[in-house]
Amino acid sequence: MDKRIRMGAGGEIVLMSLGGTRDFVMPDCLLQALGNIFKCGTSPYRKVEFGGGSFSNPNLYEHIPEDERVRLAKITDNLSKRPPFFRDSRKRLESNLAEAMKDTLSEETTLDLRKFNIHPTNGSTRSAIGHILNNFESSGKAIALPIPNWYFWDNKHGIEGDHNFKYFEALNEDQLVSGFSKLAKGGKLDSVIISNPMTPLGYEISRDAAKEIDKVALHHGIKVLVDDVLRGTREVGERDTLASVFTNPYVAEGLGHRLGYDNRLGKISLVLTPVNDRKINIPDFTNPQDIDLLEPLFRLAMKHASTPTLTELRKRNSEFDIGFRETAPDGVNVHRPYPTSITSLVTIPNSSSIDAINLASMMYLSRDILTGPISAFYPKNYDIPKAQRYNLRVSVGGNHSSETRENARILGEAMTDFIR
Repeated sequence: MDKRIRMGAGGEIVLMSLGGTRDFVMPDCLLQALGNIFKCGTSPYRKVEFGGGSFSNPNLYEHIPEDERVRLAKITDNLSKRPPFFRDSRKRLESNLAEAMKDTLSEETTLDLRKFNIHPTNGSTRSAIGHILNNFESSGKAIALPIPNWYFWDNKHGIEGDHNFKYFEALNEDQLVSGFSKLAKGGKLDSVIISNPMTPLGYEISRDAAKEIDKVALHHGIKVLVDDVLRGTREVGERDTLASVFTNPYVAEGLGHRLGYDNRLGKISLVLTPVNDRKINIPDFTNPQDIDLLEPLFRLAMKHASTPTLTELRKRNSEFDIGFRETAPDGVNVHRPYPTSITSLVTIPNSSSIDAINLASMMYLSRDILTGPISAFYPKNYDIPKAQRYNLRVSVGGNHSSETRENARILGEAMTDFIR
C-alpha cells in the first residue's frame, strides 16, 4: 500500500497529513477515482512540489565574488587541520557572528538594538521560537496562538517542550486584534506569537493593529514573540520588522527563508531578547566546528546574495502565474502579500463540488502534486470555517525558476480536471 495512506480502525482508507497534523478519511468517490494507485504505490506523473514553505537556493554561494570564495576555502582548509583544543574561544566567535547580525538588523530595521541581546543559534525559526518559549515561566499560563497557523502544537512538526496553547481565529487583521483582546481579558496568558505576514493566509499586519496588540499585551502582562521568518524575503529597503512597534518584544528569525535551507547559513537562526530579561538562556551552537566560518560567510551573503536571491523568488512567482493561468479553471484566484513571497494563497470557488483538502488529496495521490490545504494548518478536532476549506497554500520554495512555469501548468491542469 502507498506509504502516504494507512488503514483506519474500521478498515477505511486514511490519508496521512499533507505536510500538516491532521489525517483525513478518503471519501468513496476519491477512492474510485484513484483506481489502482493504492496497490502500486507509484505515480506515472512528474513529481510537483508546491507544498513545503522551505526555500531551496542552491546557487547562493555563486553570488559571492571568487576571491572571497577562495578566502573562505582557506579558512575551511585551516579548520580541518586544527585540533579542537587549539580553536579560538567559541564565545568570542559567537560574539563576532552576533555583531554581524546586529549590523544587518541595523541596516534593515528601525529597532533600537541597545534594548536587545542577540543570540545566534543552530536550527530553524521554529527551533528558535521553542528556545524562547522554554525560557518563559508560564506558571500554568497559556500561549495565545492565532489560527490558522504553523503546527507549533504538534510534537513532530512543532516546537520542543510541553506548551499549552490557546487558539483564537484570525482570518484577517480585525479578527487578530479582537480575538487576542478577548482572549487576554480572560486571563491566564503568558505570551502571544505574531508573524508578519500571517502564516499561512498571507495578510499583512499594519502598525496600527500592532500597536493595539502591544497595548493589550502590556495591560495584561503578556509577552509578545514576533516570528520574523518571512522578513528576509521582502525587498531590500522594505525589511523593517513589526517588532519595532512593540514595547518589549522577543524575536526569532531563521535564515533558511531568506538564504535557502540547502546551505550552512540556512540552518542557523537569530534570537533577540530584551536586555532586561536576564534569566533567558538560548542554547549555544551544538556543533561549533565551523563557527569560525559563519561570521565572514554571513557578511558576504548579506552583501552579495540578497538581491540575486530576491530576483530568483520574483522570477519563480512570475513563472508560476504564467503557467498557472494557462491551465487553471475559471474562478480560481491567487494572492500573495508581495512579489518575492515564497508562498501564495490559492482560493477555489466555494461552489465547487470538491473542497481544498479533497482536491489536495486527489492531486497528491493520483498526480504526485503536493500542495498545502489551509485545513491542515488547524489543530485536530478544530471546527474549520467553511471559507478556509477552499484555500490552498502553494510554495515556490522548492521550484527553481526554470521549472516553475511547467510545474504550475501541471498544477492548473490537475485542478481543472478535478474541480467541477
